[in-house]
Amino acid sequence: MDLTERPPPPTDLLPINKGDFKHLGQDRCHTERHLNPNFTFNAICVGPDGLPSMPGDIWSCNCNNCSCNVDTLTVICKPVLCPPLVNETCTLKGYIVVPKVDPENPCCMKTECRCNTSSCIQIEESCPIGFKYDVTYTEGDCCLNYNCVPMDVCVVNNSTYQPGEVIPNTDNPCERCKCTDDKDNMSMLNKVKCSSRICDSCSPGYNNQIIKGTCCGTCNKVSCIKTLDNGTTIFLELRKQKEQRGVT
Repeated sequence: MDLTERPPPPTDLLPINKGDFKHLGQDRCHTERHLNPNFTFNAICVGPDGLPSMPGDIWSCNCNNCSCNVDTLTVICKPVLCPPLVNETCTLKGYIVVPKVDPENPCCMKTECRCNTSSCIQIEESCPIGFKYDVTYTEGDCCLNYNCVPMDVCVVNNSTYQPGEVIPNTDNPCERCKCTDDKDNMSMLNKVKCSSRICDSCSPGYNNQIIKGTCCGTCNKVSCIKTLDNGTTIFLELRKQKEQRGVT
């Protein structure tokens, strides 16, 4: 009989289906079989690979360790023992833990961190007023980096002003404010510089009347000025002056 040909496996010596030894898409069976030329089919085992084995033979097949039992002449296979998977933690944004075949031990699995762009944080909120998104990418990163950076503006009452622009001040109309090029170390936005307006005094015989929303108001005439012969200056209120003329 030509031993290079595979003999048909006896069904009573195949307690395990060959398909049960498919693992990770591999189909590897190897062993050194030393068959006696005078062997008979009643004194051998036939493994799931269909090849005969002598009693006591040990081999690997499809990620299983198999042996030919000396007493029962049956094949006993047990899965290759694999080390437990390492509980890996991915620290970079967008990376997730995925299993993969261990190249050093193809019958076992290992884990690695792999980029998954769907895991990147989706930008939903906008930057604060006076700031804008700066999008950058660093080699080796999975996700784009979004950072809010300050603009070259001043922010007052949720409104932005360019450098040199006058900023209205309704709370204190006597204060004139302007956006400068100087940066605030805390907010990183441009500073606002304000200066107080100096109002001119009203002329004699006039009183200042404050008008809401204005700084200096208006000067209204309240009296007349009369210089007497002796050089004395007197102020006559407008009402008294009318009464002297007979006007009521």
